[in-house]
Amino acid sequence: MNNFNMIYRILKYLEKAMEMLETEGYITGLSIKRSIDGEICCSISHPRITLKGLEYLQENSIMQKAASLAKGVADIIS
Repeated sequence: MNNFNMIYRILKYLEKAMEMLETEGYITGLSIKRSIDGEICCSISHPRITLKGLEYLQENSIMQKAASLAKGVADIIS
């Protein structure tokens, strides 16, 4: 029964994360509605990443490379 609880938690997290991505303009193609009791209903129709989402991915990729380079330099100096 514990596995089902964990699966439920993961799916709820993903549902909320999709809502945040759509709200912030990183993706399109979602229709998100909340019921009176707070449940989220998400309909997906041709999901796509937006220009803002692509820019975020690019910036994040550059930051990861810079952090990796900095760690490499720190390892050499140590």
